[in-house]
Amino acid sequence: AVLGGVADLRGQLMEGELSQIRVEMMRRAAAGKRLLSRANRLPRVFEQLRALAAKTLLGLVSEEQFDAWQRRLGLRVGPTVTEPTPEAFAPPAVPKGLPLVYRRLFSADALEASDVVTGRNAEIGRATAVLTTRVPNRLRNIAIVGPDGVGKGAVANAIVRASGIRTVRRIQWTEPVTEESLTQALREVQEGTLVVVQGFHWLLAMKPGGLHPLRHFVDTVVKDHGSNAWIIDVDSPVWTMASAAAPVGHAFPHVIHLGPLSRGALESAVLARHGLSGHGLTFDPPASASGLEEFFTRVAARIRRPYDRYFTALHDASGGLVRDALRLWLASTEHVDEAGDLVRMGHVPPSAQRPLRRLPEDTLLELYQVLRQGWMNGDVFSHVFRIELQEAEAALSHLAHLGLLDRHGSAYRVAPHLRGPLQTVLRDRGWL
Repeated sequence: AVLGGVADLRGQLMEGELSQIRVEMMRRAAAGKRLLSRANRLPRVFEQLRALAAKTLLGLVSEEQFDAWQRRLGLRVGPTVTEPTPEAFAPPAVPKGLPLVYRRLFSADALEASDVVTGRNAEIGRATAVLTTRVPNRLRNIAIVGPDGVGKGAVANAIVRASGIRTVRRIQWTEPVTEESLTQALREVQEGTLVVVQGFHWLLAMKPGGLHPLRHFVDTVVKDHGSNAWIIDVDSPVWTMASAAAPVGHAFPHVIHLGPLSRGALESAVLARHGLSGHGLTFDPPASASGLEEFFTRVAARIRRPYDRYFTALHDASGGLVRDALRLWLASTEHVDEAGDLVRMGHVPPSAQRPLRRLPEDTLLELYQVLRQGWMNGDVFSHVFRIELQEAEAALSHLAHLGLLDRHGSAYRVAPHLRGPLQTVLRDRGWL
């Protein structure tokens, strides 16, 4: 019996040792699988780190500023796009679910009709003095010149209100002007009137006989001898071209040049518009479920406050143009909490400067001609580029298909959200 018990004990000990060995082998196998799984996850982790680092860098330094640094260093800023797509030039999308009132507050139409004009008080004061001071044979004509989207219409409206002149005649052209339509519009102007002209670019065309309406208009204003006051607002490239074709500068001796707003002035203008909503603002990002993303967010916040980062990026992307800034502000609005009276802002979408810089040079040249005239149709395009009318119409239709041009009847114009970025790109090339 004793020997049998010893044999049983020896068997149990041997089974226990084997079980321990088996457990150890299973533990090592599991550790190997975990190590292999971690190794397989490493590329994905590194990709996440790279993406978060790039996102953090672009949050601290805007895409436009980053490209500018590369150009200063002589580095190539991205490859040339051989096949541009409509998606590359689409306007920034407005998030769904934003209240209609808030969307209308930041619309481009509200900019022109707004009573909010920030940083232009000196120009408005000088223009008002010119309009209200009557001296024999002294012209009271003002030209407001600047890039499209800088707020020329809003400044013109503010000048009209400040002048106190009661008789105001507004002439707005929306299509190429003929001699007949020009004569009819000017015939209706009575003495002692403040005439506000919009759509000045429709007066000129780069084709034989295309400058007659412009010269007729200038001649009428000069022969007015100050009996009426005139205000025109003109895009900078159009003003340059018109001045070379007719004595526009003599007819409008008082020129107000509106440049892009500084970062501080742009911030004040945008916040003034937002202030009309009555909501508060937050630029702090919402809490993230990812530890890595939370870490990078804290690092970025320590380097530069979210508020400062946002307005620096907004100024870089908009180029200091109020209309583009309002459009980008609306596109970067993440959520409007009407119950809590709070608006949460996200990241500023990049401007169209980068895809425009990657366009082939011949496409940029075509856009340059459209921008400097202010509009284009097949007849003028065929004359400028010495091609057949059918080919010209096809080229303009293709540019419209890509989203680079908007069609207005039989004519085309550069898409509104691309005018500011395009002018910046052409100016950097030395074309403007």
